[in-house]
Amino acid sequence: MDTKNMNIETALDRLTDAEASFPYEAIEYIRGHKDEAIPELLSILKSALDQISADVDIEKEPFFALYLLAEFRVKEAFPILLDALRLPEEKNDIYLGDILTENFAGILASCATADDLPKIKDVALDQSLFSYAREAALGAINILYAEGVIERAAMVDIYKEALTQKSVDMSDTESESQWTFIDMAISQCGELHIEEVFELIKPFFDKMGPMEFCGPYESWLRRYNSKTKESALESYSSTERNRYIDDTVALTQNWHCFREEESEPLFQYTRSDSFTQRPEPVSTHRFYDGIKIGRNDPCPCGSGKKFKKCHGRD
Repeated sequence: MDTKNMNIETALDRLTDAEASFPYEAIEYIRGHKDEAIPELLSILKSALDQISADVDIEKEPFFALYLLAEFRVKEAFPILLDALRLPEEKNDIYLGDILTENFAGILASCATADDLPKIKDVALDQSLFSYAREAALGAINILYAEGVIERAAMVDIYKEALTQKSVDMSDTESESQWTFIDMAISQCGELHIEEVFELIKPFFDKMGPMEFCGPYESWLRRYNSKTKESALESYSSTERNRYIDDTVALTQNWHCFREEESEPLFQYTRSDSFTQRPEPVSTHRFYDGIKIGRNDPCPCGSGKKFKKCHGRD
């Protein structure tokens, strides 16, 4: 790749250009000059967060900064990432978009250490936060376990606390955000074969019936019983979204905004927008019966749910 005419300023401009083609050369240049680039990438990340928090337009988009700082294992990014998870749902969606559910757990874990576990736990168990932000924190904990950074017992204790929080009122079926998080947590318990919390799980199915992410209890149990702790960990770690961030290009080059047939810009945002279109990996999440759909749009099946919580989940 030809990077001879680049410098840090031009490379960063390419990374934050909303309407440009995929910035292969800029990423390659940043990788070759990461010591010089890291302070600038951190500044982009922090500035974008401050601007969203203050309800002003983002000057430089943070998407590639998120991935590159994770790829470089920059620990100074961790507090900024944690603050991003504490944003209200609408602002979280502006800052992270589908990165939240696709790769943010890996981004957070890549910038974390074992000493950061209590802070990640606080976000995962904070019922005032957006359920998908909490799930990303839980995913980061899973990855830290899978990467051998924390002991299994530390992860298990967090799941136990999540499933036994005093404010988990099993008679309150109206707390959608909390139940969504519980649903996702139980799904992860099955995926990682967390047998230590097995007895805590069936009462949730007895109360709620089939769940959005877990399905019926029988299906969840069948998946759970098909694995051992060892095989579950191996299977979990084999999935790209359940690992550290190692290759920014591989994870971002297929975002739909970079495909030749797409003519839309990378994002569209004004302060009046309640929803911002964000870059997304190639997936069926954006199409339903040939119709292009935003992840927060109503599902066209007529369920009344957001697309991301209905046919966009698969």
